[in-house]
Amino acid sequence: MKKLILGLLLLVGFNGWGQKDTLEYTTAREVADVVFGLLDAELYGNALFDRSLSEHELLIKQIKGDYSGIADAYSWLQAYSDIGVSYTNPKYMLPDTLLINKITNSYLQYQRESEEEKVIQPFGLLLHEMSKIDSNLYQKQNAFSNQRSQLKLNPAFDEKQIYSKVMFKDAALLELYGKHGYEGGIIKYNRDFISTGPNIKLLSIQLDVGNGFQEFSEKNNKINYRIVKDRQVGRAAVNYSLNGRNQNDTLSFYLTTEIYKYKNQGGYQEKSVNRWDKKNIKYPSDNHDIKYAIKYGCGNSNKIRRPVIIAPPYRPSIQNVSFRKYYDQFDFKSLISSLSEMGYDVIFIKQTPGNRGIDHAGGILAGFVKHINQKKKENFPNENWENIAIGFSAGGQHWRWALKVLEKEHMEWGTPHHHTRLYIPFDSPHWGANVPMFAQAVYYEFNRTWNPIAAAVYDNLKDAASRSMLINHIAGSTISSSNSDRIIYPAPDVIRQNLMNNLENSFNHQFTPINDLRRTFPTFTRNVAVSTGHNSADYNDEFGLSPGEKLFTQNYPIPAFIGWKHINRRINASREGTASSVFKRREIRMAAFIVPILLHRHYKTNGAYEWDMAQGGYKNEFYDQWWFPVSPIVILRTTGLFLGTKHYNGNMNFLPMVSALGINPTIWENDDLYYNLKDEGLMYNEFNFDINFPSNTYGYPNLAHPNTHFDITPFEAIYCDPQTYQHIKMQESVDDDDLDDTYLVHTRNFILDEVEADIVYLQNKTIGKNHIQWAPNYRYKAWYKAYDKVIIGDTITPKTNLGPFIIEKTGEVNAYACNGVVMKPGFHTQQGSKYHAFVHCDGCSRPREQGMKTNNGQHNEKRADEKQLMQAEDDNTNDEARQKTVLKVYPNPSDKGFTIEFPEPEGSYIITDTNGKIIKENRVLSQTVFIELPKGIYFLKWMSSNGVQTKKIIAL
Repeated sequence: MKKLILGLLLLVGFNGWGQKDTLEYTTAREVADVVFGLLDAELYGNALFDRSLSEHELLIKQIKGDYSGIADAYSWLQAYSDIGVSYTNPKYMLPDTLLINKITNSYLQYQRESEEEKVIQPFGLLLHEMSKIDSNLYQKQNAFSNQRSQLKLNPAFDEKQIYSKVMFKDAALLELYGKHGYEGGIIKYNRDFISTGPNIKLLSIQLDVGNGFQEFSEKNNKINYRIVKDRQVGRAAVNYSLNGRNQNDTLSFYLTTEIYKYKNQGGYQEKSVNRWDKKNIKYPSDNHDIKYAIKYGCGNSNKIRRPVIIAPPYRPSIQNVSFRKYYDQFDFKSLISSLSEMGYDVIFIKQTPGNRGIDHAGGILAGFVKHINQKKKENFPNENWENIAIGFSAGGQHWRWALKVLEKEHMEWGTPHHHTRLYIPFDSPHWGANVPMFAQAVYYEFNRTWNPIAAAVYDNLKDAASRSMLINHIAGSTISSSNSDRIIYPAPDVIRQNLMNNLENSFNHQFTPINDLRRTFPTFTRNVAVSTGHNSADYNDEFGLSPGEKLFTQNYPIPAFIGWKHINRRINASREGTASSVFKRREIRMAAFIVPILLHRHYKTNGAYEWDMAQGGYKNEFYDQWWFPVSPIVILRTTGLFLGTKHYNGNMNFLPMVSALGINPTIWENDDLYYNLKDEGLMYNEFNFDINFPSNTYGYPNLAHPNTHFDITPFEAIYCDPQTYQHIKMQESVDDDDLDDTYLVHTRNFILDEVEADIVYLQNKTIGKNHIQWAPNYRYKAWYKAYDKVIIGDTITPKTNLGPFIIEKTGEVNAYACNGVVMKPGFHTQQGSKYHAFVHCDGCSRPREQGMKTNNGQHNEKRADEKQLMQAEDDNTNDEARQKTVLKVYPNPSDKGFTIEFPEPEGSYIITDTNGKIIKENRVLSQTVFIELPKGIYFLKWMSSNGVQTKKIIAL
């Protein structure tokens, strides 16, 4: 461990201080031992509060006799730490890192104990009588002298008389993550967090959580309570003896410091009383790795039939999240309920712990897929519906690993196929996520200097999930020291390096695309991706965050109760160049009002622009938000009397759009993280353009890249919208930042259309090239359905690459729809294959009115699906009479011009681009017209006496 440098500076006018001494130390306790080492510990009872090198508001009040403060988890942790470092014998209090580990382990244990939709939190109690040095002594210049670099009281003073006693007492619920979203809670007794001094004997604890005082002890170790409002307060009646004399105190504590806010606002969550049909289901029954909840699909008789399996984001060990919270967060614009009404069984999984490495969590998920496939086969043995895999953030990475592993095992060993047709990673860090290096430097520095908040954050920063997701990690970076400078050479952790190497090389098979970006992604699924980042604006344009921006400073003297100090700290955004500053700490402290101590650190990154200024989703936690993971600003403020100046009040980037959408790294390898999807022809989203049909005109690779878009992104379709949201907190971002929530409707529709559009187009797929080839009796079976029609061919939609739909001899396909299944040129069934198409309407479809409203009822939305049906009318080849009245364009798409066939030579027509600009405009004088257009997407509008018809034209 690199050692911090402590300088005992000259203090003019103090007797006997004639030299400068330099001390090295690794912990604040070592400093305290040096400074106070020559005082008689027996006289102050092994606990001298001035040994603490930090200060805390709650304790400052108690030193002054004010016990009115209410502790939360973080203030309790800081008080515990400050008291702990004040003991000469460390056996009385746990070190910060060990305390955090015990809290984390308790959460994991509680999750295994409870099957209820409640959060279990440990209760913390501090009862310590401490000594402190009389603060008036600092005015007496001859009171202390420096002997062998240690503080020594002048013999003229009676050491027994320089101390005064103070009682510290705090109770708190150790809820380190407040936004849990539970309706109720359980307070759990854990002896590890009941901390009393050696001269205190605890006799009893009683807790009042709103219905009177109840005994709370190792015997009666659980107390239930209901959460009815934010910042709900409970009371603890404590009876103890202090030096043999009985004492009674009543301490207040927060039952919760913040609950999921929509619970109290009567918001959109209340529309769905029965969020999940079943929850807390164990998989397997004797293991706690995965629990899951199900919302069964329309018509499925409460059995798993058509699974949509959702993998959740990263969850630190100390965070409890309920299935209710997950539902409310990810049912944005009724996504989950819409999938259910369409006939899909939505299965939401929760792994415990939620911070495993991607390979570990992905391996467990792979086993779960086999379990679900077995379940659906048992429930509906004559049907074969493929799975849909959706993963939010880290969940998208878990799916990527699981599907790759399952494909490799199936192809080589003949193990069960994952039977999954669609993979949707939502805001998932394919090329890595970003915890800014300035934040990591603060966590790293303060974790080593007795700061429990930094210890908690750093503990989670070091977990396997973080190390396998972050593009740069301080544990993987080289740090060189030169005096006070710490130069960080950013690099990924070895866990991530191994992970990416495995994805690149370990799971390839005969059908893996080797020569483009799809190599490290599943092969047998259609892969599409969503980003919450702005599609055209970077952070400098949107939030005013520029490279090297000064983010936060503290620069002032503090006449603190432990002695005068001067703080000079700052954090800066990253920038290109050599050794750019990201975090500076320079502090002069006066221990016991007497001994000046210098601490100086200057962290710099070498050649690290990082991703602070990129397009992408943000996380306030990495700048200035209280809840876990706590921001570096909060860590600095809690050790600086909450003072400091914010120079940048925007949002801190966490996941760049280029990572979420897997944009080719060679495009941004020189830190050019601005990538305009629309300008580059990968996305069209002219919202509110009346003739723009969403399902065919945004979110899909432009056919200007028919053969090369896999060199730009590994995905067949990508989506992000004109707004930037907080990472995977879509509805919350809209509500907090007053954004236009109609854009979330388009995000939801993109996902719903990919799962099952009203008209399902099947092209560019070979059933028989998606499974093992060496097993002669293996057959791949799949079912497809649509609300309106299923259309099969080779050039029927721009949503996928053009190409035929082939069922080889080892394939079996069933397809049905309300209005028929249409086979067009490019559909082939080979001898030995099985294909069954029929007309059937199962009565299940996405909501047509209520579900299209915003979840809080504030906005209404026009249904794009009806426009899509209008656009697709000419696909119905069975109605000859109607065909004579339909506007036609052929061939379409085309790279050699188009023939427009009007039902009759009358009226006029216009052709516009996707921005509404008129390209051509003429009267209709003949029934057919030939036109040529540059590459792009256009709209033809024919206006006649019989009305208006529109067509989309794709020029290759």
